[in-house]
Amino acid sequence: MTAVDQSRPAGDSAAPPVLGPVLAIALPVLLASLASLVAPLLNTAVIGRHDPAYLYPLALVLPMILLQNSVNESLRVASVAFAAQASGSGDLDTYARRQRTVLVLGVAVNLGVALLFLVAHPLFLDLYAVPAGSRTLVYAFVQLNTLTGAVLAVSVALMSSLYGLRQVRAVTVGTLVSLGSGVVLTAALVGWLGVFALPAATATTATATAVWASRRLARCGVRPWARIGLRAPVRRSWREVCRISVPVSLGYLLLFGSGLVLTRILAGYSPLTVAGYGVAYRVQNLVLLPAIALGVGAGITVNRLAAQRRGGRVGPSVVAAVGLSAAVFAVVAALVWLLRGPGTGLLTGDPAVARAAADYLGYLAPAYLVAGPLLTLSVFLEETGNGVRALVVNATLTVVQLALAAGLARAGHPVSHVYLALAVAHLPAVGFVVHELLRARRLGGRVSAIPTS
Repeated sequence: MTAVDQSRPAGDSAAPPVLGPVLAIALPVLLASLASLVAPLLNTAVIGRHDPAYLYPLALVLPMILLQNSVNESLRVASVAFAAQASGSGDLDTYARRQRTVLVLGVAVNLGVALLFLVAHPLFLDLYAVPAGSRTLVYAFVQLNTLTGAVLAVSVALMSSLYGLRQVRAVTVGTLVSLGSGVVLTAALVGWLGVFALPAATATTATATAVWASRRLARCGVRPWARIGLRAPVRRSWREVCRISVPVSLGYLLLFGSGLVLTRILAGYSPLTVAGYGVAYRVQNLVLLPAIALGVGAGITVNRLAAQRRGGRVGPSVVAAVGLSAAVFAVVAALVWLLRGPGTGLLTGDPAVARAAADYLGYLAPAYLVAGPLLTLSVFLEETGNGVRALVVNATLTVVQLALAAGLARAGHPVSHVYLALAVAHLPAVGFVVHELLRARRLGGRVSAIPTS
């Protein structure tokens, strides 16, 4: 077994404060996540300012990007979990074997999506009623983006694993440089390649980032490309990867599907309501980022503690992370509610759309008191191999919300009642959060379901 140097003793007596390790990961993850939100907006602005007609294929590629994200993000979670466990146990050989499986699956699934689109693209183009004059452009653009997904999967998996191996500062800087370089490269190429500058820049920066991450992993004693093959790594580790990745991927698809259904429900009121929801949804994605970052930090910390057999620190770490999330979102909920008018006004020049967005946030912002800690806990469960628990609860909550929204809309209630129902439906999740915190305190290191070998 290849060993990794342990920077902390195995005993609990010298353990740092429980929030320290969580925040040391959560804050850089938050910074990288913010950059990941900003970079696509900047790329869209670059492409749109060069030729507004290119915004059409950019909009149509979104469903495929969301599908790819559901795959790549699920494999990212597996990479982080395996790396965090290895940094605690010192077993880099097992981690390298599992990481090879992640890489093989990431490339294979993304190429499978590209092949599926190659075969079924006429149905896609018909579904979205793409005009005859735009079909070739849209097909080529979407097809190239599906192919770049394979390179992106490798880059995301390798970069993310560095968080688990204590390379937090390096991977954060690397992520920021990669995203910034992608925007600059898109701007440099758009005059020559048009809308195809985006997949070209993505493929270039993803390849460079994957090479950099591979070299960084080699310095940690891990060579994920060594002895890679299609049979041995997948046969030995695919169940371990799927145990983590499948619930995460299904969770992303659930989020995507629920957004489509809710949009359809709101469309029954007016286009203005849909436009307002679109603006408010972007605000919501931004303000919920701290919950995700805290969940990632807690997951990495707990996987590491469990591998070091320091179970006494696990319960307090989880409680501290979720408790901090609750405190943060008490402030966030108040700020979003108070600033919902001027805040939405900054995102749209249409006062009517801004008011519609503010109406949504007026009802949903108080629910962030529950949604924030619930999201932190859900991400933590995914990172520790308990994603099925999070998926079941979130799916149940989503079904209840959509059923209430659809029923109220069908009965002719105003949209404010729909928003109120969406907010109130979060309340039962409080019981789940409390139950999982008590469970973490009771199980200690056993709360991490990542196999040790």
